[in-house]
Amino acid sequence: MLIVSKKRGAMAVFLTDGREVIVPVSMFPDIKRLTRAQREDYMIMDDQYFSFEALSKIYSVKDILRC
Repeated sequence: MLIVSKKRGAMAVFLTDGREVIVPVSMFPDIKRLTRAQREDYMIMDDQYFSFEALSKIYSVKDILRC
């Protein structure tokens, strides 16, 4: 999984099976409050979880797919 936050107002998540999932950042208020630089400072864990250096919350691919 690779997260790309370059899309304006949205996050694009590229899954290992080739799918791309785009969700509005507004679906994740904690992430929306981050600055652009903070959104670009993310970590991927076990190819199914991700977090941001500025947040203590851990998100999963399932969180994205529920949107």
